[in-house]
Amino acid sequence: MKNTLLHQFISTATVIRYSLASLAALVLVGLAASTSHAVVIGNFNFMIGESDRYLEAILDFNRGEITQAQLNAIHHEESCKNPSIRLQQRNRPAILVQNLSAQENELSTFVIDLKQAGFSFGLGDSPSEGFNGTPVSPTNRSDPGVGVTGVLDATNTKLTLSFTGLTSTPSIQNAAIFRIDLDPTPFISALYPDYREVLLGSDAGNGPTDPAMVQATFSMTGMPDATTPLTTLNGPPTVSDAGLLEVYHAQTPTNMFETDGGTIPEPATASLLGIAMLGLIGRRRRA
Repeated sequence: MKNTLLHQFISTATVIRYSLASLAALVLVGLAASTSHAVVIGNFNFMIGESDRYLEAILDFNRGEITQAQLNAIHHEESCKNPSIRLQQRNRPAILVQNLSAQENELSTFVIDLKQAGFSFGLGDSPSEGFNGTPVSPTNRSDPGVGVTGVLDATNTKLTLSFTGLTSTPSIQNAAIFRIDLDPTPFISALYPDYREVLLGSDAGNGPTDPAMVQATFSMTGMPDATTPLTTLNGPPTVSDAGLLEVYHAQTPTNMFETDGGTIPEPATASLLGIAMLGLIGRRRRA
């Protein structure tokens, strides 16, 4: 009889111990979810190239609004522009930032942080470029209702973009298309730094460079802001035409380089983590 009572007591204590451990694990997971702002799902796509028209065409193609043949034709036309224009456009590259979030929210700010020494963000070289004394030149190729402005830090090497209307809904994932300007430091008026060398880590003849890093912050009504992990931009290992005025009939094709942003985990991820922790606790007790 005593053995039976003792066995029941041990069993009850084990259940209580497991229950308390499970509750603690779930509380920890809940705290982690709240402190890491994991309630917002955020993901983005970053494209960069010399032609804003080509970036828009890629967006339209991905949405099924133009055909592959139409996309190819636009790519060919942009690759045959005046070499002087293309040289300057590589110095003032076009950027597309698209909100690819899986749930409805807004991409509110986006940071581009230069890591390569000797370069900084500029304010444009002439009034016709549309910078108007700011580090961002908006285009008319953004989705309707999407706006963008930008501010620089004290060193002119970190650009913080602020968006309006860059939302994600079940029907459309909005995109902004704009241009930025790159300057050498110290400033040399005759030099046009190439975005592939300055932002993408490409070797333009002087050795590999340090690629820039980007980061997006998402906002959703009633929830805290959520920021993606820092993402390193990707580009070609080497470029042979950086800063050069190419011969018209031998120009290289228009480029586009793409980087996907880090995804902020959704609440279900935190729940799965809690279940996994419970499994580990039980396994450890049985061992």
